[in-house]
Amino acid sequence: MERQKQRKSLFWRLSLQTKLLITFALTAVLMFVINILLYSEINQSMKKLDEVYATNVSLNELTECLEETHSDVLEYLNTKSSDSLEDYYRNVQEYRDMLEQVNSRIVDNKMRILEKNIRNMSETYLELADETIQAKRGRNVERYKAAFAEESQKYQYVQYAIYNLNNLRFQANSDNYSVLLTSLQYMEIISSVVVVIAAVINLVVLMLLIRTITEPLRMLAGSANEVADGNFDISLPDYSGEDEVGIVTHAFAKMIGSTPIWDYWPLWQVCSRSRV
Repeated sequence: MERQKQRKSLFWRLSLQTKLLITFALTAVLMFVINILLYSEINQSMKKLDEVYATNVSLNELTECLEETHSDVLEYLNTKSSDSLEDYYRNVQEYRDMLEQVNSRIVDNKMRILEKNIRNMSETYLELADETIQAKRGRNVERYKAAFAEESQKYQYVQYAIYNLNNLRFQANSDNYSVLLTSLQYMEIISSVVVVIAAVINLVVLMLLIRTITEPLRMLAGSANEVADGNFDISLPDYSGEDEVGIVTHAFAKMIGSTPIWDYWPLWQVCSRSRV
């Protein structure tokens, strides 16, 4: 209680300009903090929306790299060019890098199991593709034909598995997308309500502050009018602040209490004549 009184007395000792500046500064800081928090929440929701279909994009890239690798094998078998061989090794390395992101652990999740199968089949496919290339380079016709037949079959298996996994992920991501989109819509509504509430609170605070300034001035003006009419038996407003309003109120009270009534007679006459 004592600390609260000290804080209150400290606030009331401030000037009007300082009070207004503090009030507007606190209002601006409050609105800034609220906007930052709301922006952060909405930004997180937008990131989640972007991440929803990132898995489908990665699978599409994996499929494209697999197709390019298989095309390089076919081109080398037909042309035996160094460019196709170079492209083959580059795509194989890129495909292996992508496989590092695919699950290789034993789990119970259906999509994770399918990922593990894709990774294992892809490793077998790459071994058969390399065997086909090496047999072609060694001019072992029978061997590279047999290896290529196995490699083509494994290629179709991997493609089919990636296609199934892509469909499963798309269905799951569609459900997640709907949930996140609904949450984002609710977040927009909540943010609007919070901003309106904060604006109302700030308006109420400003009105209270303005009232603490104007109400004593209005009462002081009424007392001054009473004195001008010749009524010196008045009660001055009880204002405990030490700002400009308090200084004027205390000075007026001191002037009323320390000056004899007849000293105000010329003022009263002037006021009466001006009204006539």
